[in-house]
Amino acid sequence: MKQLILASASPRRRELLSNMGAVFEIRASEFDERGFIEKQTELKGYIPPEQQSTMLALEKARYVYENTDITDESVIIGVDTAVVADDVILGKPHDENDAIHMLGLLSGKTHKVISGFALIDGKGKTYTDYDVTLVHMREISEKEARHYVETEYVLDKAGAYAIQGKASMFIKGIEGCYFNVVGLPVYKLAEALKNFDIDLSCGGI
Repeated sequence: MKQLILASASPRRRELLSNMGAVFEIRASEFDERGFIEKQTELKGYIPPEQQSTMLALEKARYVYENTDITDESVIIGVDTAVVADDVILGKPHDENDAIHMLGLLSGKTHKVISGFALIDGKGKTYTDYDVTLVHMREISEKEARHYVETEYVLDKAGAYAIQGKASMFIKGIEGCYFNVVGLPVYKLAEALKNFDIDLSCGGI
């Protein structure tokens, strides 16, 4: 029987994967994302955000593959979500002031949310892909941004907001997968898992 492993401690990804009907265990990756990207950028120069997210997702999954006990029936899921505004990747804010600054960068604009994902099975077979959703935000005043940051914890969220929380009041609309913005590209992941003989739409695992 296949054994799904989610290489993430994100409660949002855990909930979304559960909603897909999957039975899985969590083994959070301790992979150094920032150090990896800095090194890759030094070697290769500019790396497009889509490629960065896919690379990070693969390395997260690979960390679990190489550092934990798995079987031939294991399938590891690695995911990385990035918020991109004007070609600048907005990571997780360092503090509340940084979060307010990020919301100012998103205010009144359309930005991209990219979720790269990777699958590795127990025999080393890999699969990578990504999804992109456009998010249209209305103008956000500094007073609104400060109130939001003070009343909802955002320091663990790329771009300093969660679409499923109070920030939904700032969003005029989206183009693409909603769940991708939450942190898991549900449709594409479900289709990709079929390559590993896991069909969640038919009970799968």
